[in-house]
Amino acid sequence: MPLTLRMHHTHPMRRTPHTRHILPTRRVAGSKARAPAGADQQHDGSAPVTLPVDLRVYTLNALLRACYLFTDRCYVFLRRTAEHEVAVDFRSSGPDGDMDDIVGLFGNELLNQRLRADIARETKDIRDRIVAQAFAEADLGNSGT
Repeated sequence: MPLTLRMHHTHPMRRTPHTRHILPTRRVAGSKARAPAGADQQHDGSAPVTLPVDLRVYTLNALLRACYLFTDRCYVFLRRTAEHEVAVDFRSSGPDGDMDDIVGLFGNELLNQRLRADIARETKDIRDRIVAQAFAEADLGNSGT
C-alpha cells in the first residue's frame, strides 16, 4: 500500500518581544552595566564581547550548536547569568576578527538553529513514515544472489 502524505497547516511565524535579547553588548570597564555594541568605546580585541541569550526564546541545544559552529572564528565561552539567561562571551582568536560582525552572524545562526529544531520536531512523524516506507519497500533480505 503506498504511503499517503498529508500536509498539515503550519502557523505563520511572528515576531516576539524577546528579540531584544539577541542584541550584542559589551561590558563597560569598571562597571557591571552593559553598553550597546555601538557605544563610544573601541574594541581592542582583548576584552570579550558579551551576548546575553534568553533560554526561554532559544533552547540550550540551539545555543550549543551555534557556539560550536563559531569555534573556528573566535573563542566562545558560556556562563549562566540568571535562571533563564546565558551570557556568551566572544574573544577574538586573531588580529583580523571583527567581533561586532561575528556577534551579529552568531545571532543569525542562533535563530537558524532554533528554527531547524522546530522544523525537525514538526516534521518528525512524516520523516519516520517515509523512512519506514522506504525500508518496507526495500527487499533487504534478498539481494538477488
